[in-house]
Amino acid sequence: MSNFKNANQPQQWITGTVKMLKPEKGWGFLRGVDGIEYFFHREQTLDFDTLTVGTGVRFVPQAGTQGPRATAVEPL
Repeated sequence: MSNFKNANQPQQWITGTVKMLKPEKGWGFLRGVDGIEYFFHREQTLDFDTLTVGTGVRFVPQAGTQGPRATAVEPL
């Protein structure tokens, strides 16, 4: 289970991989197994500094104001 504050709420986890990272800016994009690209920010990861392009992750997808977002990102 996740260590995020909202872990007790029902969540629809999916898996994917890190597609792109901008470590100096603290964000990146994931490609979900559903084929959709999701934006994520450092604040939504358990350990941002261990992520690299191609890392497998699980996350909770959400609709964002500028497109799909990934929250509660965890490396697999």
